[in-house]
Amino acid sequence: MAEEFKGLSKENLKVAEEIRDTSEQIKLAFNRLNKEGKDISGEFSKIDQLFNKIGRGADKVANLQENIANSSKTTADAIKESNGQRQIARNLQAKIDNLLDRAANSTGRIKKNLEDKAKVLGDARDQASGMADSFDKIANDAATLDNKTIFFNKLAEVVGDIPGIRKFAGPFKDAAAASKKTVLDMAKAGKNATWAQTLKSGGAAFLKSIKGAVKAFGLIGAAVAAIKFVVDLFISANKQSVELARSMGSSVDQADQLRGQFADIRRETGLTRNNTVQLVKAQQALNEEFGATFRASDDTLDNFTFLTTRVKLSAEEASKLSIRMGATQENANLTSDNILSISNNFKTANGFGMSFKGIMKAVSEATGQVAASFGFSNEAIAKGVLQVRRFGVNLQQASNIASNLLDFEQSIGAELEAELLTGQQFNLERARAKAATGDIAGATADVLSQMQNLTAEQRRSPVIMEAIAKATGISADELQRAYLIQGNNNVAADEYYRLLKEGTKDEINAFLIRSNLSEQARKDIEKRKTAEENFTEAMEDLKSTFVDFVNGGFLTDLSEAIKSFAQFVNNSFGESGDRSKAVAESAMEVSDAQIRAAGLTIDEFNKIAAKASLNKGMFGITSDAAFATNTGIDEARKELRRVKNTEIKPDDFTIRQNPKDTLVMAGGTQFGKETNGLLRQLISAVEGGKIINLEGRKVGETLVMSSYKS
Repeated sequence: MAEEFKGLSKENLKVAEEIRDTSEQIKLAFNRLNKEGKDISGEFSKIDQLFNKIGRGADKVANLQENIANSSKTTADAIKESNGQRQIARNLQAKIDNLLDRAANSTGRIKKNLEDKAKVLGDARDQASGMADSFDKIANDAATLDNKTIFFNKLAEVVGDIPGIRKFAGPFKDAAAASKKTVLDMAKAGKNATWAQTLKSGGAAFLKSIKGAVKAFGLIGAAVAAIKFVVDLFISANKQSVELARSMGSSVDQADQLRGQFADIRRETGLTRNNTVQLVKAQQALNEEFGATFRASDDTLDNFTFLTTRVKLSAEEASKLSIRMGATQENANLTSDNILSISNNFKTANGFGMSFKGIMKAVSEATGQVAASFGFSNEAIAKGVLQVRRFGVNLQQASNIASNLLDFEQSIGAELEAELLTGQQFNLERARAKAATGDIAGATADVLSQMQNLTAEQRRSPVIMEAIAKATGISADELQRAYLIQGNNNVAADEYYRLLKEGTKDEINAFLIRSNLSEQARKDIEKRKTAEENFTEAMEDLKSTFVDFVNGGFLTDLSEAIKSFAQFVNNSFGESGDRSKAVAESAMEVSDAQIRAAGLTIDEFNKIAAKASLNKGMFGITSDAAFATNTGIDEARKELRRVKNTEIKPDDFTIRQNPKDTLVMAGGTQFGKETNGLLRQLISAVEGGKIINLEGRKVGETLVMSSYKS
């Protein structure tokens, strides 16, 4: 046995068996001492159980060694047994300490008996520790073996979790067992198995097993789906590694280290939205928005997927928020929760508000000087968004109002002109002071609150509205839209306050729900996903269990071995390895739309593709891809559906399809086997040169005339 597989060696089993025999001798010695000191009280009635457990360890060592090739749980089982033996050692040590304490307070025969017992138990403790060491060696070897054959092990786990193809996890388990056997056999010969060799043996076992499964279940389509899924995993893992490396401007190995961080985020949060697929997208979007490599924290990435998958912000919007949070050292999740709280409080206080998505989108759009006016704080920007929303404008419009106020000469002149045309008194000095300090929300509130008293007649006048536009710094159209929003806000607020004073609890709740004013929590938003989104996330998360474990270097090393595996599969079903690889990649792109464009339902496509797969390769991909573009089969299938159950109804009779005959006419006239036979004889005779007259004309000429007339 090779050096790295000491735990699976005969020597390790021999040590365990010697420990078993020694433990039996120790048990006899202790029982003899117990009889000699029968007048000495002590709780030793159950100590035989500990000795027996130590002895039984040898049988378990043998069992683990024997079944290691066929089990994916050997590592865990060996660790469990090791922990059990070490617990026995601790229990024995406690008893030893008790015996020595008692011996210290005893004399004569009693003292000696207690000390002898302590010595015997010390030997038993050492045997338990030795047995634990044997299990540790097996655990280490099993982990090494799993790592060397991890390809099929992981595929068996992943495929076993997919509804519809989990029946085919068995062939992958058989392949894993075969590849393990190869590693062990070569180790016995003092050699190390290569990836190509393990995949070659695993591939052979896989083929043998899956043929049996297909025959047993009669589900070649499911077998094809299982293989396609495997191909998709490889493509996804490789593509993800390379794309992440490109985005980070790093090597594939460095990108894999980052992906390890992503796997940790998924485990720690327990959220399917934090699967590797989504986290890689998040990192790439942040890099693109930042214009360089952006080292995002776990908190930032977690919040990013929350914003994109639950709140439904775009990747660009979430990136802008995340980068600003990073620059100001805001805790991303805490900031989002605080903004949600700000939104809830605003709705409760005013009777109207904005959706959380609307607020976050508006916050993300606050760039440059607008964001600087709020100290680049996302929470402060969110408060500003809600403050100016009262008056029907957004932060960019508020910024325009503030900028207009600081053009003192123009602003004061426009203010005077508006006063002359409306007959109203405006005072924008306080607004100018706020604008000068960067308080654009406060300045906007001061300006627009004074414009609320314009009459309907004044709002109809383009001259007056143009003057007001000059005084405020936003267009007349923007002012009119802001007026409508303010009006709706005021109506909602009045109704809300009325219900708070006079309404019942049910009426208030109904208003809150109807107006989308109910308090929201993150846990409620987390639940907002469709069944389709839930399924997609689950599938991405499932694939990530494979992708997270694979790294780019692993895939690079495996490239040749994978070709060998593909070659094994395809040689048995009529495809070359290179051809199958090209077909595999193209098959992933056969969409439902293409299938429908070919005139097929999805169900028809799957059934026929499954049958075609029996002749066109195990991957089933050549058949599927080619079928969608095979004009002959396509047209025949269309025609079959068109004719099926069709009735033709001329004026005086009906023609319909009949299972036993080609055509049936009402009245009993049939175009079946007999008629078709006569027609074939007629055509054959004409083609042979015979002259046959029909209605005074040669048959050939009649046919030509009919063709000409049509």
